[in-house]
Amino acid sequence: MKQFYETYKDKPELSKLLRENTWSNNLHIISKTKSYEEKEFYLKLASKEKYKAKELARQIDSGYYERLLLSNGKATSAIESKDMTGVLRDMYMLEFLDLPEPYKEYDLKKAIL
Repeated sequence: MKQFYETYKDKPELSKLLRENTWSNNLHIISKTKSYEEKEFYLKLASKEKYKAKELARQIDSGYYERLLLSNGKATSAIESKDMTGVLRDMYMLEFLDLPEPYKEYDLKKAIL
């Protein structure tokens, strides 16, 4: 509880997001994130997507926030997107396929199979 207070005492704008998330989600965010921007990102993500603790932990452990920053705006996050109908929401790490840059969709399908 003390760590929770000390982490968010100077950020009253996050109080609404903190209440929208479960205690388990809040604990994952406090313990696994570094910056306030990252904490805010995961709070918004978990609140919007109604993530359970296990799914949120998976997103944090896979570095979703860092990957989104590295994409330089090429990828949109679930927070920013308005209509997600028919859109693949999960990001996949496929570096192990060793595809040449740039690759064609056919090459990707072939490598996955």
